[in-house]
Amino acid sequence: MTYSAEEIIEFINQSDKGMPETKIKKIQKFFDNNYYKSLFSKTIAYFLFRSSDVMEELHTKYKISDEDMKILNKDIANRTAGLFEMIRLGSWKKIFNTLTWYGIQTNEWDEPIPETKNFVDKIEF
Repeated sequence: MTYSAEEIIEFINQSDKGMPETKIKKIQKFFDNNYYKSLFSKTIAYFLFRSSDVMEELHTKYKISDEDMKILNKDIANRTAGLFEMIRLGSWKKIFNTLTWYGIQTNEWDEPIPETKNFVDKIEF
């Protein structure tokens, strides 16, 4: 099923009404703290990109240098931090437009299969 931009915007507007303003403000305030924004950005970049079995195989197979891997990791962490910054600023229209644009680019991709094997149940030190 395909939705028009107007239908998607209406859905988002209705969704916003379902989420109390206080929750939105709490999320935005959380990302006011640069420590958390940095920590979450790097952690998500590592979890979604660097710790991937496919990425590790490419790193080894194509002999991607550790320096190049650092550059890739930093780029992904920076982009993630940019998303968190847009959330902090409440730039919902920019977020929506960006997700719509990149959603169009991925329209022909296969449907994702949830990958849960790297989730950690318990941490022991």
